[in-house]
Amino acid sequence: MSTNRWRIFAAALLMTGLSAGGADLNLGLVNMTRAFSEFYKTKLADAQLREMAQEFNEERRALIATLEELRTAADTAREQAQVAVLTEEARRQKRAEAEERLVEQRQHEEKIRQYDDSRRKQLEEQSRRMRSRLVDEIRETARSYAQQQGLSLVWDSSAQGANGLEILLYSSGQHDITGAIIEALNKSQKVAPATADEGASETKESPSEP
Repeated sequence: MSTNRWRIFAAALLMTGLSAGGADLNLGLVNMTRAFSEFYKTKLADAQLREMAQEFNEERRALIATLEELRTAADTAREQAQVAVLTEEARRQKRAEAEERLVEQRQHEEKIRQYDDSRRKQLEEQSRRMRSRLVDEIRETARSYAQQQGLSLVWDSSAQGANGLEILLYSSGQHDITGAIIEALNKSQKVAPATADEGASETKESPSEP
């Protein structure tokens, strides 16, 4: 049995044992996916990531413009090297120039590939750090709320098992505290809702291949 299944099995035994022993089990359910999505700081973090991606793409467009100039210079030098009216020495010089321009072009293409890889990793790492901080804040808010309300156990109703299927098969909704958690999270919101929601539906730009 996998680790996740053992945890689910152990939690089920715990709940069954508490109920069988006559103890009151005050249960709370939080949809972490919904809480994360509706947390105002998530929208601000998304906006920051989109801004970073836009800045990176603007830098990349400048690199692409330079690459096009190098390609044009290389093509021009190759064409000039084939002009019949030139002396052999002149054609040799043009061929050497074309080879030099081609080397510069290849080097710049590699520079763009390295730039893409570096910026993509930077965005992914920034996204991971932001998500980790937000999830930690949501968990801490849920713990604090559970303690204040005297809850014995809080379960993530959006959790999935190792097979990708939902763990929670049914809930009447009476134990769902997601709304209360979202309200607590957004209580300290300092920006207008319209500002926080701005551009939430936009697709984040990602660097394209040269």
